[in-house]
Amino acid sequence: MVKSFFKKIKNKVIFGFNFLLLDFSLAVKSPRLSAIALFIASKNVNVEGDYTVLCQGRSIFMEDIGAMARFGRRIKYVSIHRVYWKKVFFHFLSEADKKDISEHNYHFRTFPDHGEEKYRNYLRKLLPILRKLIKFQAVLSGNIGYLEQQEIINICREIQTPYIVLDKEGITMSNDLEIDMELLSKKRFFGSKVLFYNESVRQSVLNLKPIGLTQANTAVVGIPRLDFYFHDKKRQSKNQIVFFAFRTEYRFGLLVNDRHLLEKLFQRSEDFYKMVMEFALRHKDIKVIIKTKVAESYSNYIYDILKRNFRERIPNLEITNSGNVGDLILDSKAVIGYNSTTLLEALIADKLTISPYFGDLIPNQNWDYFSEFPEMNHKARNLADLEEYILNYSKYCHYDPKRKEEYLSRFMPLPFGQASVKAEEEIIKSIKEKSE
Repeated sequence: MVKSFFKKIKNKVIFGFNFLLLDFSLAVKSPRLSAIALFIASKNVNVEGDYTVLCQGRSIFMEDIGAMARFGRRIKYVSIHRVYWKKVFFHFLSEADKKDISEHNYHFRTFPDHGEEKYRNYLRKLLPILRKLIKFQAVLSGNIGYLEQQEIINICREIQTPYIVLDKEGITMSNDLEIDMELLSKKRFFGSKVLFYNESVRQSVLNLKPIGLTQANTAVVGIPRLDFYFHDKKRQSKNQIVFFAFRTEYRFGLLVNDRHLLEKLFQRSEDFYKMVMEFALRHKDIKVIIKTKVAESYSNYIYDILKRNFRERIPNLEITNSGNVGDLILDSKAVIGYNSTTLLEALIADKLTISPYFGDLIPNQNWDYFSEFPEMNHKARNLADLEEYILNYSKYCHYDPKRKEEYLSRFMPLPFGQASVKAEEEIIKSIKEKSE
């Protein structure tokens, strides 16, 4: 605990120094110094490879990169977090340039003070210097639309360096997919290639009005971060369960217009959180981890439910926004969540998956990853259900292999566990094409 605390302090100090140096370089208008600041802020994901790829780091995307570094083994990955690139980008935008800017209008709006052009000109000097320092042969991102990367893509084209996206939005249900495609149709991609998790998402994108993607500059590789489960799932689990927190407004906000129904969904969600806390109170020999996203709104929501409903301290209950998702799943007997990719990951790892029950409130709606495969996920309607599933977990987590393969193949291509290798093959192919 103490070691972790001091590590966080150290990281904050390093981050602060890097940010100050980047700020200073921008103030004195020195692309060379900015490149040096970014180089200092860079982190090696692994130490060797036949090729070097610069990653614009962020959360889940870096979990994919970590898997590729371990299982692909042909590429060295160097990461510079998005926050640094955003710092440079917004430095050149006036308030008028920033007004109402979004990923969905970047290519269709004007910049009154030409901030995007100033940023592009600065990158034109910065990126070649950074390339010499890091010696990267390609740039990799996890999203098509990030604002700060649009002009980076343009400069990468100029310096003959492939810009590739590993689209991290590839696991979704049909309702969410329609919303995602509507938003994606407003974006444009001028890079080298986009790698998708599965064929259904790729085809949905190709069916959009032209956004810059074709059969030739897209590929399906699978989900690299899930390779860990196919290789490591034999790890012995601890006497713990993990609940990946969800917020009702994010899960149902775009799908439900009825205010009264939303209120019922909010109440059902809160009741479920109380149920998990009550389980922890009753079974102090089992560690119960509620893993939230980094945003404070998640942890504040959960702590508020805890304080309003429980006066007694629950020593075996941990609420945290840190920790590796893969380790939490592999170390747990059961994984709780709702419409979350963590449940898919848990299924691959042969863990018991549990979700709250909303079927009576939203009947006949395909809003659940497991709607057509209900035996893969257990719905807890009350505390008795939750206790039955967890205390007798080995009784409920045996899945029919053929049904499981049929289910998983909807989200990733066969053979399973090869996504990292496939992704690296596509990246290397793009590098070779640029060098010819």
